[in-house]
Amino acid sequence: MMDAAGIPGLSLAVIDSGAVDWTAAYGVKNVATGEPVDRNTVFEAASLSKPVLAYAALRMVARGELDLDEPLWNVLAYDRLRTDERGRRITPRLVLTHTTGLPNWGGTPLEFVRDPGDSWGYSGEGFVFLQRALETKTGRSLDEIARREVFEPLGMTRSSYVWIPAYDSLAATPHDLLGDPREKNKPAEANGAASLHTTADDYARFVAAVIKGEGLPAQLADSMIAPLVPVDNWGAEDRRAGLFWGLGWGIQQGERGQAIWHWGDNGNFRCYVIAYPEEGRGLVYFTNSFNGLSIAEDVVTLVVEDTHPAIAWLDYDRYDDPLRRGRIELRRAYLQNGIHAALDVIHEVAAADEELAAAGLIDLGSFALDRGASQDAVSIFRIAVYESPTAANWFRLAEAATAAGEYRVALDAYERAVSLDPERVEELRPRIEWLEEGLAAAAQPLDLSPDQLAAYVGSYGPRHIALEDGSLYYQRQGATARTRLLPLTRELFALESTDTFRIRFVFDEDGRPVKIIGLYSDGRTDESPRDDMP
Repeated sequence: MMDAAGIPGLSLAVIDSGAVDWTAAYGVKNVATGEPVDRNTVFEAASLSKPVLAYAALRMVARGELDLDEPLWNVLAYDRLRTDERGRRITPRLVLTHTTGLPNWGGTPLEFVRDPGDSWGYSGEGFVFLQRALETKTGRSLDEIARREVFEPLGMTRSSYVWIPAYDSLAATPHDLLGDPREKNKPAEANGAASLHTTADDYARFVAAVIKGEGLPAQLADSMIAPLVPVDNWGAEDRRAGLFWGLGWGIQQGERGQAIWHWGDNGNFRCYVIAYPEEGRGLVYFTNSFNGLSIAEDVVTLVVEDTHPAIAWLDYDRYDDPLRRGRIELRRAYLQNGIHAALDVIHEVAAADEELAAAGLIDLGSFALDRGASQDAVSIFRIAVYESPTAANWFRLAEAATAAGEYRVALDAYERAVSLDPERVEELRPRIEWLEEGLAAAAQPLDLSPDQLAAYVGSYGPRHIALEDGSLYYQRQGATARTRLLPLTRELFALESTDTFRIRFVFDEDGRPVKIIGLYSDGRTDESPRDDMP
């Protein structure tokens, strides 16, 4: 099954009678080295981070250190929510049940998708707000909190929200859709929604504690695994039946009975957990692969047979889906023999199935764009708009042309997309203005003197600006590479390696740079005040 799915490595732990019954490890940590996965292999847990944070928070609630219904704003006036009074209404309960109204991920300031408490909506940002509030309240980092509340009490000796030296030898390497190894993510800062690293054995210990109610008063333990909020506005409507959320866990009502569950998807690490509290039975598995959830139904059914509505709702392609196999073959043709070979494959498919060929063309263009081959993506989407000039295809061409630096092509494509789909005008306005701003700046290139350039040098929170050989360079904290900055105006700079992100400097009354505003082509922004003013 793993070979058919293209999954290099997998680690699994089974819970029976409320305890870890057995663990197993299959495959390799890295296809390049062939080092085998074992029970000590560490994986990214992705969103399986969230139930651990929820459990830690509930332990604090049990001791009276946190109130489930007190606004987090009373603990932390969160900068990213200062522009919307609704941020003052978010409570731990709303975070844990995914009813904050916040998006899964957003910029700064955060924009609400719906009112707090209105309905369910999955949100990593809510968990980050909770994390920051707990850190403020306790004076400890999230990893310190988790170590005290979860890892040490439950014997989770290889778990951490931040990268630790032991992971250099223990951690699996991520692999993409085609099975190629990718660079490991080594978080220096914790993210309560996504940065947990752990083993299958460690996480199974945690799940066993949850379904036994260990470490929590009965009422809180029951609320964690109770169906409190229906999943009523995400995913296919006909697949939501029987799905709810408790305080940190997804809840499914299947033929076998009620189960808690969660999935994790950090791109090239994917995982799944399910447990039946009444039976004391469940499993968790981790993979080092983009394809990890394509086998979820089959793996879970090996241990617990059920209808598994949660897996159906997630709607990941199955590993044996012919369409998925076709996409993989097309991408391999592109990588091994280039764009023309891949297009030849599409033409052959079109002779038998034009709809399938059109879908393959779009997937190929998106794949090329994701890999940074923006010129290939432009060529592919030009064909797409020629064959089917829909608003969606013009939008795809615009995105590719923006990434390729072909601003006039991108601007024309966005305008055509808007003409075909006027309801998207407000959504696309920031992107159009972005392109117009870039074209205007390019028409009047700016030349800054060495003294002027030197004034920008410094640290702006996690962003750092350096001057070398007459050019400014930008580096994000934790990143190994730095990028040359290209001045568009005195305030606005582009990054040499990307056309979807820029930075704008804000000056004080004396003309000194005091803040960086990160600008994204989709209209999102974030801010980094300077912390080394002369």
